[in-house]
Amino acid sequence: MTDAPEESLDAWLERARELNYEGFDWGQAWGKAWLEKLIADWPTAWGEDLQILIYGDFEPPPEKLHFPELRITVYPEKLEDTIIRSATCVLKAHVEISEKSLPAVLDAASRINTLLGAWTLVEWGNGACGWWSHITSGSMGGVCPSLPTKTYPPQSLALRICQTRYGKKSMQRYIGFASHVIF
Repeated sequence: MTDAPEESLDAWLERARELNYEGFDWGQAWGKAWLEKLIADWPTAWGEDLQILIYGDFEPPPEKLHFPELRITVYPEKLEDTIIRSATCVLKAHVEISEKSLPAVLDAASRINTLLGAWTLVEWGNGACGWWSHITSGSMGGVCPSLPTKTYPPQSLALRICQTRYGKKSMQRYIGFASHVIF
């Protein structure tokens, strides 16, 4: 961050006022301006990927999971002593983004939610799961993107999530059924 803290805060408040004047209610204007500020202050150690934590009541996968359709990689190492305190398991993941911008971060959030939604689908919604990132959540807030206008084929995504746990043949039956009902 190159600005002094006071200058940065003043710029953020001014941006929130602009957005409020443009028609956003104050809470939306404040949140959007803050998110823009966090994106502008992107941690250099992250490179070009959005770093996230996936957490919930589940066992870690036996190996790294890569979902090319969603451009998300989930690492199998269970993390300890993170900002997430109430979950049985916390995993590191990274999400590829096209650029460091609000639309790119919202697209990444939509892809993460698609992954977690597919996971919930194949697990029949019985386990809690979520995600957190310094950019989108700060001290535990979140991003609320609009509903995506495109859908991702659930078969390949959900199969990859659970192949190691259940085996390909049994999962194809469940995912095929679920994709006809849900999608």
